[in-house]
Amino acid sequence: MQTRAFLAGIIAYATGAAAQTTLRVPAEYATIQAAIDVAVAGATVLVAPGLYTGRAAREIRFRGKAITVRSEAGPASTTLDNGRSGTVFIFDGAEPPEAMLEGFTITGATRSGVHITGAGASPTIRNCVIDDCWNGLFGGGVAIDSGAGATLIDCVIDRNLAGQGGAVNLQKGARATLEGCTLSNNRVDITGGGALMAGEGCTVELINCLVIGNQAIGFAGSSAGVRIARDSVGTLINCVVTENIASGVAAGVSFTN
Repeated sequence: MQTRAFLAGIIAYATGAAAQTTLRVPAEYATIQAAIDVAVAGATVLVAPGLYTGRAAREIRFRGKAITVRSEAGPASTTLDNGRSGTVFIFDGAEPPEAMLEGFTITGATRSGVHITGAGASPTIRNCVIDDCWNGLFGGGVAIDSGAGATLIDCVIDRNLAGQGGAVNLQKGARATLEGCTLSNNRVDITGGGALMAGEGCTVELINCLVIGNQAIGFAGSSAGVRIARDSVGTLINCVVTENIASGVAAGVSFTN
């Protein structure tokens, strides 16, 4: 009887830990991924201020869970630096809009700061700074593809570099809404869309956004701000597009094909 009671106590403790509504990093869990792995729907992974590097800032996945990953003190105090070794966040598990990433600076990535891919993936990213990230092809800051979607609210996407879509790139039927975001000082050097590129049947809406200081240089030469192309649909509502520089045409916004 004592053995059974002891085992029941262990099971109850483990179940209670997994069902926590708030999981704290690093006080209770060493990394964000470790906390996500035990979180249940509706839980919040709360991250203390600090600089997180190495494995703690590499290929973090939500695992399809409707959870919130939030910093305690906002992006100015909480940085995830990938150290030029890949992607920081990957959403590839059909995450719903209730999957929320909030309040981080994401930097140092070499395969997009955030990659959202696959039909059904549609997370929400709020109050994040995504800067100094790189992708040799698509989406230096944020890459959305293969039928995935995303909502970005009050984010700053700054100083990123890609072949196309310096700040944000959508392709292969992707969709996105950006509201209250700033896309600034991003650059492309292959096909265009210094701030944002939407191609291959995508849908994108920008609301109350600022697109400023982006560049399309060299071979790209056009669409330093926003480029909507290849059967895609784009809507800009109450946006400011200014001070973007292209070595060719359409420094501000272009709709083609």
